[in-house]
Amino acid sequence: MLEQTDREIFRCLSPVLAAIWLLSSTDYSLKLLITLPSKGDNSYPGLVWQHDTLYVSYYSDHIDNKTRVYLATLSGMNALLDEVEQG
Repeated sequence: MLEQTDREIFRCLSPVLAAIWLLSSTDYSLKLLITLPSKGDNSYPGLVWQHDTLYVSYYSDHIDNKTRVYLATLSGMNALLDEVEQG
């Protein structure tokens, strides 16, 4: 279960890419964590945080312009968050 802390993960999607951003609850700044393989029509991510791994499901049409659903498994998230926050 994802606990609400001062390190909250939000998604941000543009017409050409899907990315995971860190939103600071203290100064409301955004920092890019990772860009997922995507382009064109992409949206509706689902996020599950379990231990040190973030699972992200989303759809994109970056292969052959055919929309598919993808599951990204991002392990080592605590170290990445620490690095970005110090950076």
